[in-house]
Amino acid sequence: MSSKSRAIGAKKDGKPAQVPQLRFLEFRDQALLQVELRDVTAESTLRNGKRLPASVVMGVSKANGIVPMDDRIVASDIGRYKVVRKDWFAYNPMRLNIGSIARWQGDTDILVSPDYIVFSCLNEQEPGLQSAFLDQFRQSAAWENFVTQGGGGSVRIRIYYDDIGILKLNLPVLTEQQKIAECLSSADEAIAAQARKVDALKKHKKGLMQQLFPREGDTQPHRRFPEFQNAGEWRRERLQEVTDSVFDGTHQTPAYTAEGVPFYSVENLISGNANKFISRSDYILATNKNKPTKGDILLTRIGKIGYSRVVTWDHDFSVYVTLAVIKQSKLFNSHYMSCFIQSEFYQSELRRKSLPDAVPPKINLDNLRSTTVLLPNEDEQRKLADCFTALDHLIIAETQKAEALKRHKRGLMQQLFPLAEEAKG
Repeated sequence: MSSKSRAIGAKKDGKPAQVPQLRFLEFRDQALLQVELRDVTAESTLRNGKRLPASVVMGVSKANGIVPMDDRIVASDIGRYKVVRKDWFAYNPMRLNIGSIARWQGDTDILVSPDYIVFSCLNEQEPGLQSAFLDQFRQSAAWENFVTQGGGGSVRIRIYYDDIGILKLNLPVLTEQQKIAECLSSADEAIAAQARKVDALKKHKKGLMQQLFPREGDTQPHRRFPEFQNAGEWRRERLQEVTDSVFDGTHQTPAYTAEGVPFYSVENLISGNANKFISRSDYILATNKNKPTKGDILLTRIGKIGYSRVVTWDHDFSVYVTLAVIKQSKLFNSHYMSCFIQSEFYQSELRRKSLPDAVPPKINLDNLRSTTVLLPNEDEQRKLADCFTALDHLIIAETQKAEALKRHKRGLMQQLFPLAEEAKG
């Protein structure tokens, strides 16, 4: 055991030791060992020489872990590139402050830039560190708190092995580490499976839309519900011909309040979070001429163009200039129209009518009003709206399950890897 390692569990400098809130029953009487990361890891400077080809050069992405490196930025001479073996860790010291560190889990060796830091876990005897345990710990708030802060609270710009090596860990025995890693890996598998389910539903919806809405240049879809097979072509109209009004929100950035009337902009519409509010007097002023109401369609027109949502709520609200409001009409089903807006046909219309050189991208109201919309009869509109609304509700429900699984794992992480006072040195 390193001279810097010591058993903890009762007291440290007269204060209760920082121990996890959650432990498996069979390990609750096991003392933790306080170690520094450098006590249980070893930096590697193993170079490639001429052994491995450029095709196995990898980079590290915060979002995706270890990924193939763009051929254009791989040096012609890779003899100095560092070797990474299974269960070793690699990171770019220039970007660790944003979490770009990952564990390689492949069976064959890979290469990373000679500027990267590479290290492995020492897990042959106690005290030891399981690579799977560290792989989970590096996703915790405790890890993020350490690697993003330098001495005196300053933000780290570069972090090398000597910097990261002083991280203090309250380390359980290897068997407990393994059980913790297996528990959290199971949560990861559940999250990944749920994400695949959501992705499959979104792809299913996209495929249905391609089949059930006309494609560019057509006036009827490739497939139709049986009862509408002989209903004929869809009507071709300008948006301004089927609604009384298309307008945008206030052009003035309002004074936000802690509570009051909800105020929507692009990000709020997409997220569905009404977390911005304005005063009642500002609401009255902003909606003096045009007021969005239940049944209208909100459409993003600046920044992210073409996301739509039907107003399904009764309470008062106001919108920013980045959103257009398409007033509900007897000539179309609002839920159908919102679905049609997401079709490839209409998205192409929006691209053609948008200002190509504007920063951020936008579509002017007059151009929006002149876009072409296609309308089947009322019954077919309702059928399509019901189909895609039900599918949207299913996607939302499954997405919420995915978020619940992520919250569950974050809760586990907080209890298994607390923000230890010892980590502050």
